[in-house]
Amino acid sequence: METDWQQISKYSGDPEVYRYMLFGPHTIKETKDFVKRAITHQSDEPRLDYILSIEESKTNKLIGNCWIHITSVTNREGRIG
Repeated sequence: METDWQQISKYSGDPEVYRYMLFGPHTIKETKDFVKRAITHQSDEPRLDYILSIEESKTNKLIGNCWIHITSVTNREGRIG
């Protein structure tokens, strides 16, 4: 959902979350752009990118995400990150 950026920005703007990563933390604008791209990818044909939300089961709070990128439809290959 386009309004998810508010929950996502709580972890995507936190430097501790990206402590061992080569990117981040993200600004609010970057987070909004990320959500728009994720929504846009839903209608790609063929769909090569899937961005999945990770929720805490007790609170339904967004706590992260996972990206699946299909590198070859023919060979049924992809990457998870």
